[in-house]
Amino acid sequence: MSTWETITLGDIATFTSGATPSKKVAEYYAEGTVPWITGADIFAGRRVHARIRVTEQALAKTATNAMPAGTIALVTRTSVGKVGVFAERTAYSQDITAIVPSERVDRSYLVHFLESKGKVLQSESRGATIKGVTRDVVANLQLPVPDVEEQRRIASILDETDSIRAKRRAQLVYLDELPQALFNETSSAYRSEEALANVATFFGGGTLPEGVPFEGQAGGTLLAKVSDMNLAGNEKHIHRTALWTDKFTARATTMDRGAVILPKRGAAIATNKKRISTRRSSLDPNLMGVMPNSEVLLTEYLFAWFCSFDLSTITSGSSVPQLNKKDLAPLVLAVPPLADQQVFAEKVTSIHTERDRVARALEADDELFAALQHRAFRGEL
Repeated sequence: MSTWETITLGDIATFTSGATPSKKVAEYYAEGTVPWITGADIFAGRRVHARIRVTEQALAKTATNAMPAGTIALVTRTSVGKVGVFAERTAYSQDITAIVPSERVDRSYLVHFLESKGKVLQSESRGATIKGVTRDVVANLQLPVPDVEEQRRIASILDETDSIRAKRRAQLVYLDELPQALFNETSSAYRSEEALANVATFFGGGTLPEGVPFEGQAGGTLLAKVSDMNLAGNEKHIHRTALWTDKFTARATTMDRGAVILPKRGAAIATNKKRISTRRSSLDPNLMGVMPNSEVLLTEYLFAWFCSFDLSTITSGSSVPQLNKKDLAPLVLAVPPLADQQVFAEKVTSIHTERDRVARALEADDELFAALQHRAFRGEL
């Protein structure tokens, strides 16, 4: 490291800002040929996937820049610090700064450097409503620059480690999609259908009593709110809530374990979240619960059925979306024999066990990769 030169990023790279194509151009709405991205279109592993393609005319009307394949995309507003690499000529929003390194810097080496500075850039973000970093903040990043061959060697080590993370992420995607594929296979094999009201009981939310912070108390009742669906560890099952009580809760709002919990009012419905209760829970006015009749329907199967469609497609209400019993009760689902549902549930449990294993391995890989990145730019690899 002592022989490495340290220079500012602005001295060895060019920066080009993005913009939004003109929506006044009719062709903008037609099927264009040029991908146009925002920060939301940049994913793990530097993958860029455009949801919108625009025409050359739409770009020209706003003088929107389109950069060639291989260009580095750094998100400098909203999701600050995300890094992507264009796989083809791409236009991009003002949330992104395109970076092209000089011949003194290997592109892959620079990509890894920028990724290692993600938290630094986030800490430098400013703005009341939209957080961002200025061009100067990016240009003044201090980049250690060994000779190009050494840069390539370092980048190769990091790329190899990163490829393991990419494989883990691909495994997680597959495992996340597999339960729904199994549900489709199981449900499509049976013609016996029932209205949801005939095989489940509905619980509406209501005003919750005062509670105390939940710290793993046994017994009692979890006091569930929409915000509790977002707590760490509650991605599928509600294991904990912010509040708990050992006092009486209304029977109409209180369910035992095994119910599917859904948002029932407002913007929360658009998030399309569904959860399974793991213990006695009382719901606030923004939630509702659906408890399967255990004689004909298992929770895991019912949950998979709910996951097969978007809640926003069945809401009522005009200005404020609502999801009520009348919206759910007439919905029809295939109901296989309990034995087949049990086989399905056991397979799903095995899938989730494997997913947890892969997720833990990915966490370990992420920690190793972060440590290697830190060492790489200190000359310790």
